[in-house]
Amino acid sequence: MAKRKKRTRLLPVLFLSAAAAAAAWLLLLQTEKRVNDCLKIEQNINSVLLTAGAPEKNVTSWWEEKKKNRVEWLKINKKILIRKPLWVLFSAENLLKNVENRRKYAVAVKDADDHRSREIKILRDGNIYCLINLRGEKAGPSLCIIIDDCGGSKKQLTAFTQLNLPLTYAILPYQRHSRAIAQSLSRSGSDTLLHMPMEPHKADMKALGKGALSTGMTEGEIIKKITAALAALPGVKGMNNHMGSLFTENREKMKIVMTLLKKEGLFFLDSATSPKSVCRETASLSGVKCLRNNIFLDNIDSAEEVKKRLLEAVAIARKNGRAIAIGHATRRHTADAIKEISQELKDVEIVPLSRLMDNI
Repeated sequence: MAKRKKRTRLLPVLFLSAAAAAAAWLLLLQTEKRVNDCLKIEQNINSVLLTAGAPEKNVTSWWEEKKKNRVEWLKINKKILIRKPLWVLFSAENLLKNVENRRKYAVAVKDADDHRSREIKILRDGNIYCLINLRGEKAGPSLCIIIDDCGGSKKQLTAFTQLNLPLTYAILPYQRHSRAIAQSLSRSGSDTLLHMPMEPHKADMKALGKGALSTGMTEGEIIKKITAALAALPGVKGMNNHMGSLFTENREKMKIVMTLLKKEGLFFLDSATSPKSVCRETASLSGVKCLRNNIFLDNIDSAEEVKKRLLEAVAIARKNGRAIAIGHATRRHTADAIKEISQELKDVEIVPLSRLMDNI
């Protein structure tokens, strides 16, 4: 009888041991979140910029969500145009001020061979938590790359967001992932546009999709369509036309569009689907900032053709000080071509569309 009682007493002990082991195992599997550290670093950078008096238009920012070895963090990316004497403000002391476990972070600084730019990395466990690129205030040529037709696929967009470049994304309304993509890109600091479907010559309104504008619509119908599309895509900074070769030639209809954009505080990019477009004229009359696309990158979906077109865009930027090029999220080779060409650029900076708009 004594032996049976001993076994009975052992059962609770074994159960508690197993529960403790399971709890310890679950604790090991928990993800450590360091997002708050990253947000504090972002706040410190903004404090330095405020002290330096750097204008908002000289700062390009975006975030990347990172997860590795059960650790989550936000990689902060900053491109800053600022006078060289002010670079000293971006010290380890200022960047890591009041950051929890600040001694676990390291700051690496590297100047370019021509001393015109400086790269600052904040690292922990060998991973980059913040990447700051400082450039002298005298800016070189700028290239803006728009990625049209976003919204249908998150997977397609990943090829572009992983390039770690300040691209601008034009999102079609009412696609399967349109709203989620708009929210994610806006949170990351990327420029987003409403890619508004507009009637082309030889119109196929069904192919244009839900919410398209046509020249037969009344003012009220146009305003209702645009207002609904803007509500579906939170955080957009402007609009560009999807197709629209006929609609963008219509002065009366484009004036309605521009009047609404002025009211909403948004800018417009003319995708240049028609040489007879009146977008810039009607934008100017309405007080709306407007620029025009210089070149389409991937009408022919081949790696060599896209690279050729990118180099043409770079040449335009070097000649005129800026250039705008449009690619598409649905093309196979565009992301790889952008990656290859961007690695070769020395004097031309890839910038978001808002940077160009701020300078007009």
